[in-house]
Amino acid sequence: MSWILNWSFWYTVFYLIGGHALACSLFGAVGFWAVGVRTFNYEGHAKGKDRQNERTDYNHKDKSINQIWPGFVAGEWHNNHHLFPKSARSGFKPYQIDFAWYYIKFMSWLGAVSYYKDAKKQFYQQYYLPYLQNKNLKAHTD
Repeated sequence: MSWILNWSFWYTVFYLIGGHALACSLFGAVGFWAVGVRTFNYEGHAKGKDRQNERTDYNHKDKSINQIWPGFVAGEWHNNHHLFPKSARSGFKPYQIDFAWYYIKFMSWLGAVSYYKDAKKQFYQQYYLPYLQNKNLKAHTD
């Protein structure tokens, strides 16, 4: 009942300010956030479960995971983002398409972006190459 009263109150307030168009727009934005953004972050952290893959997820401080669909659509390779949150690029491996990064590079080429941080080399040095070396060591000792 409190949910219905709360939403009725806010719909009425927004309706009085700007009519059905404003009320529906704002409620639509809330729905987009609740379903889209919130769900994306929840799933980007594997719904609280440990679903990290040793071949793709190198940040083990949390449960963040790299996912194909958000990676391709938004350049949001979530586990990579947690490793290097200030990097403009989060798609480090060749298959990790990062359209946001391509846009930033293009804008830099045009002169519209004067500074960005790219952590790809650091990722390979700190995480990926040591992973490969460790994997090769295990294969030779088995």
